[in-house]
Amino acid sequence: HPAIPQALAVWWPYILPNACLAFVMNLLVATIIKEISSIGFILTGVCKDTAIVIFSAVVAGEHVTGFQRVSFTVTLAGVSFWSYLK
Repeated sequence: HPAIPQALAVWWPYILPNACLAFVMNLLVATIIKEISSIGFILTGVCKDTAIVIFSAVVAGEHVTGFQRVSFTVTLAGVSFWSYLK
């Protein structure tokens, strides 16, 4: 498609840093999984997701349903229990 080189000329200042960050992130993910195990990495992601929902509820005033509250509570309890057993 002839518009691709023109679009690349316009967007390269955004694409190049994004590609570099993605590469570094992949290196970090591999290192973290090596250090804490894949289960630990997944549990860290679950905690991150919970923190994002809590932050958006408190700071941005987003509505959180009762089901979401119960689900995140159970999730955090499971992560805590797994950490306790480990």
